[in-house]
Amino acid sequence: MVSFFIMGNVIKNYWRRITKKYIIGSFFLLYILLSFKNGIVDVYGRLYGNPIYFWLNAVFGSLLIMYFSYFIYKRKLKINIILEYLGKRSLFILVTHWPIMQWITYVLNSTGVLELINGKPEIASFSYYLPNKYIFTLIEILLLVIYTIMPILFVVMLDKSKKCVLTSVQV
Repeated sequence: MVSFFIMGNVIKNYWRRITKKYIIGSFFLLYILLSFKNGIVDVYGRLYGNPIYFWLNAVFGSLLIMYFSYFIYKRKLKINIILEYLGKRSLFILVTHWPIMQWITYVLNSTGVLELINGKPEIASFSYYLPNKYIFTLIEILLLVIYTIMPILFVVMLDKSKKCVLTSVQV
């Protein structure tokens, strides 16, 4: 853990040199290549793959997130409004995402979708075995989208219901 804090200070000192487009492009390519080379990482299951690849991907991923965040901030893009909205509600999203993941897992299990992907329910969502890592990655991406969108939709619906309640109380 300490190594990530040290790396953060180093990056802070050299940020102007790092943000050149060709360096960011090479970081992106290295991140993608090392992700496939390292394989599946499961922090919950303590599977990190190669520790050097894991550490390098953590650094490259952090740099890419910092760069794209800085890029969006400087360009004054319209997505800033959405990101600000989500940022103000991020604690609520954090609190609700786990129960929502559990309900989605329950629905996937009840409808038989888990059986199609050789899955079985567990305490932390579910586990499954697929012999092909590319199919595994596609399923992971789909689940990430579902697990991300559902809490956000829940927050939006809650905000709309608050507005309905507030307007009916004012009348």
